[in-house]
Amino acid sequence: MILATNLIKTYGSYTALSGASCSIPAGEFLAIMGESGSGKSTFLNLIYGIDTVDSGSLSVFGNQLDGKPVNELHEYRRNFVSIIFQDFNLLPTLTAWENVILPLKLQGKPVDPAWISFLFEEVGLTSRQHKLPETLSGGENQRVAIARALAVKPKVLVADEPTGSLDSRTGREVLDLLRTVNRDLKVTILMATHSKTASEFADRILRIEDGRFLQ
Repeated sequence: MILATNLIKTYGSYTALSGASCSIPAGEFLAIMGESGSGKSTFLNLIYGIDTVDSGSLSVFGNQLDGKPVNELHEYRRNFVSIIFQDFNLLPTLTAWENVILPLKLQGKPVDPAWISFLFEEVGLTSRQHKLPETLSGGENQRVAIARALAVKPKVLVADEPTGSLDSRTGREVLDLLRTVNRDLKVTILMATHSKTASEFADRILRIEDGRFLQ
């Protein structure tokens, strides 16, 4: 479970989160919706462990993130959470397979070819796994990015506007894939989105306004 209580986060004179509280059960596919600047991305950055709260309590699957030292946040990211981006962030000189195993290589973890092959099957790219990103469509690149995020077997998958760079048909295909991943692999998914269509793929919609979740 993820439990956030009265989170405060400021950047200079700007308050990004102003007492945000919510609880997210394990295994849920949650859509977080709100206007630009409402605090969606800040909350995801806290969950991913690349930013820290000023005050309040944040627990992710038993990991108390508020007050955790930087080195421990790094270890948390290695073992509990992955992220997918709007713009894929694949390395252009590496094949799809090489991009997917890259996090394992960087973390010094063993590569299980059977697991990686399963992920390519799960995202529907078995025949494309040795292609370079430039030869793949936008939707295919996002599928590779999802496989890469899953390679380390995270408990939580953070997705910040994952269909923002895709056309509507391809976006729906990627969202359907996220739904499948959530169901098959029991991964908790937190997705920030502006899209009502995207939010309909989630189990629940949590709205945020002026740095607070609307309960």
